[in-house]
Amino acid sequence: MNEMQLMAAQLRLERSHALALARACAGSSGGPPALREAAAAYLARILGWFQQRDARLVQLAQRRAADEPGRSLGAALAVPADSAAALALLAEQPGQGWLVLARFLEGPWSQRREALEQWLRAHARVADWRTVTGLTAEVILEERGLWSRAEPLLPGKAAPAAAGSPP
Repeated sequence: MNEMQLMAAQLRLERSHALALARACAGSSGGPPALREAAAAYLARILGWFQQRDARLVQLAQRRAADEPGRSLGAALAVPADSAAALALLAEQPGQGWLVLARFLEGPWSQRREALEQWLRAHARVADWRTVTGLTAEVILEERGLWSRAEPLLPGKAAPAAAGSPP
């Protein structure tokens, strides 16, 4: 697997984790408070990173020629279903907010993300990927840490055994 494929895989992983958490909180009355708290922490951080990535993509688009690849990136960036909109929905999560957020992430946000990542795969160099994604070992470890706090709380996941308790 080359470096661009590794970065693309990390972005897909972050997206799938975000969707799983939003769906879990949207179902069954929002889930337990611990799940909602862990999900909110994960989503706030991850959606913030995606928003920063979009800002770096805007800078890349401004440096690109007005040729077809440049226009297609501009068109994908112009779609209003960005992470700032998702973050605004996250802030409104009481009541139906989780369901609205889950639907937004599943639909318009994911479609926009896919269009942007497709553009990157087709037109960006490794240096562009590095700049746009901002992925570092620290970022990946932070994502894994946030996920490891949320994942055991998902419905259907077994809670970790307490230290010293029988299996």
